[in-house]
Amino acid sequence: MNPYKVLGIKKNASKEEINEAYKKLAKIHHPDIGGDEDEFKKINEAKSILLDVEKRKFYDLNGIVPDSKSALMYEDVKKMMKDHILGRLSQDKEVSIELMKKTIKDEIKKYEDELFSLKEFLEILNENKNAIKKIDKRKKINCFRLAIQELIRETKDSIRSCRHNIDEGEKILEILLGYEDSKKRYPTKRRAHNMKEDTRDKFSGMIQFIAEL
Repeated sequence: MNPYKVLGIKKNASKEEINEAYKKLAKIHHPDIGGDEDEFKKINEAKSILLDVEKRKFYDLNGIVPDSKSALMYEDVKKMMKDHILGRLSQDKEVSIELMKKTIKDEIKKYEDELFSLKEFLEILNENKNAIKKIDKRKKINCFRLAIQELIRETKDSIRSCRHNIDEGEKILEILLGYEDSKKRYPTKRRAHNMKEDTRDKFSGMIQFIAEL
């Protein structure tokens, strides 16, 4: 969502112009007067973003709505990159976007394999629904049926979880594909080796401490 387009205002609009545009649109889209509820929510969200200094600054800088799914996704990628940088440099190794891409691709493949196995297992469970027959008519509870139904529910939940992880992984990979490694080689340990031994130890300790935060 582009809050400026939603309110029909320019990027340098003042607070007064934002409020004026909101009031004008609210008179048209307010649900109490027959307006569209979803459109009214968008108008409210746009006003909320643009009247909040920090949220507006975040949107202007990044082009995404703060606290949205997209914003959270970029936060996940940023954290992944931080972990990668700290982990590699603390071991005197080069940072590499290709390694990050490979990590995500491997994770996606792992969940795809798991998804395939779970689907097969679900088919087997469904085929075994009547594998055991209850013959004691005095008891109403059918433990076998309850057990297999519970396994089916749990397997379906695991399938949904796998699909979600694959979807998230693909979104992260899409962001990572927008980066590439520089052809220039950057230092990892050369500068650290020129330090005094105690200073280098402190540097390594600092990196380890930050990585554990």
